[in-house]
Amino acid sequence: MLMHRMGWFEHFLIPEASPRTFQITDAEAQQNVCFNFVAGNDENAVYGAVWRLPFVHSNGITTQGVCVLSKYPLVDSMRHFLRVFVETKARLDREKNPKEEASTSTSGEVVEGELNTLTLREAQQAFDLYFKTRHIPPRPITQAIDNLEDGHLDLPSVDISLQDLFDCLSITHILRLVALALLEKKIVLVSSSYSVLLTVGESLKSLLYPLTWSHIYVPVLPLALKGYLHCPTPFIFGLHNSYVRNSELPRAADDLVIVNLDRDSLTGGGDVSWPPTRNAAMRDRLVKICKPRLQFRDNIEFDYANGNESRINEAFPTEAIRRVLYDELQDMLSTLEAFAFRFAFHDKFVTVVDSSNKSRMWASDTSRFYAMLLQTQAFSAHLSSLQNL
Repeated sequence: MLMHRMGWFEHFLIPEASPRTFQITDAEAQQNVCFNFVAGNDENAVYGAVWRLPFVHSNGITTQGVCVLSKYPLVDSMRHFLRVFVETKARLDREKNPKEEASTSTSGEVVEGELNTLTLREAQQAFDLYFKTRHIPPRPITQAIDNLEDGHLDLPSVDISLQDLFDCLSITHILRLVALALLEKKIVLVSSSYSVLLTVGESLKSLLYPLTWSHIYVPVLPLALKGYLHCPTPFIFGLHNSYVRNSELPRAADDLVIVNLDRDSLTGGGDVSWPPTRNAAMRDRLVKICKPRLQFRDNIEFDYANGNESRINEAFPTEAIRRVLYDELQDMLSTLEAFAFRFAFHDKFVTVVDSSNKSRMWASDTSRFYAMLLQTQAFSAHLSSLQNL
């Protein structure tokens, strides 16, 4: 990880700031907030976590903070680093001034002079432990190899939980949103939480695997970059409620869907849906995973007071949910790959997709979705990855 002062990415640290003056209101400056962001795209993407807090001085109030950056897609781990950093700093302040109550909301010297070696060392140690316990699989490598040989490929690790996504949207809306992303629609996420915008954007991308989102992706779009909302190519943007009215948001259309995460609503996107059989299969599996208590509700042994509710307190089943989407997409891609033919031409390979007989191969309620997916950049990139194997 890298720690920097404000640089070219300052608008991502204060997304609500006025594009012209780079100023915020006193009410916004008084907020004590922590959130993640992504600046840049593809191999140039930088993941960041920022902690902002008020800074009271003789001329009024402004904002200051600490930002942690990584070239890797880290989210929860960097937030954990900042959380330990804040807790360590507060403890050191109390030890330094035992008669004064330490405060992380009004301190005027968080950045200047307080990034001492001890604070950073403890935060780094906590980060290392958190990262290892979260991302290193608790099983022997031989078992992982056995799983691979049996066709049970381990999914790539992600540094997020899908809980924000499932807290904000119903399973029906989540499946529709994934379908819209697969067909590379323009997607605008709206929320009153910067953190939710980021985690929902990352969750959506993770549910597309083994396909990838290869278009513009800015899950927390600063007000200064509102012009990108009129980009003609597919995108995933996130807008905070505080400035959505000033962002000149385009109207929902067949190629653009607006997702209000505070209201569990999707507007626009056209007539897009999964093939019915696949949609039903995924929904049934997701309901069992996300609402396990309902499976045992008719049992005579069911009793709220005797531990049946204990599963509610377990970690959110992120990997199980990702497995549902992965299994369905793998099966669907194996069907579509039959329409891709590889030809050698002067030591180069060209892949041609033949969809001329798709209407006879697929049911009518499936044909339209498959035909659109065959034309996406995601499917083209998937075919290219197969050629490199």
